[in-house]
Amino acid sequence: MQSRFFIQYQCAENANTIYTKGTDTLIVAVIQVVSALIIIAFLVVNLFNTRKMGKAYDELNLTASDYNIMVDIQSRHRHEFDVMFRHEL
Repeated sequence: MQSRFFIQYQCAENANTIYTKGTDTLIVAVIQVVSALIIIAFLVVNLFNTRKMGKAYDELNLTASDYNIMVDIQSRHRHEFDVMFRHEL
């Protein structure tokens, strides 16, 4: 047989303690919201700065696709190419 022992006590807090807990909870909640807003603002600012840096990088660097070479091909050479690779005119 197993015996069980229960203790019951009254948990009563005065109004001042309840007010203090409520105030502390409110302060923590406000700090969390402000911190979240600061982090979001930081991420948005960095996103826009990264886009600006990407555009500047593209403008300041030259790549092979920045240039086109135009060559006039004589019709005789074009015909030889087409015959060689079996393309029709």
